[in-house]
Amino acid sequence: MPYQHERLGVAFPSVLPALAVAQLLAALMVSSGKEELLSLVERSQKQLNSFDVYVDRLD
Repeated sequence: MPYQHERLGVAFPSVLPALAVAQLLAALMVSSGKEELLSLVERSQKQLNSFDVYVDRLD
């Protein structure tokens, strides 16, 4: 069953398009280059790395 956005009334066959839009908006915000935002992203990356949420690439 497609995902139906309540307020917009738009149906998506999956949540992937919504995730793509979220990633695009986040990339646009980060690319604005504001120092405070870049600092927050860096802090978030360090926190995620400390949680071991990323899998090292296996060759």
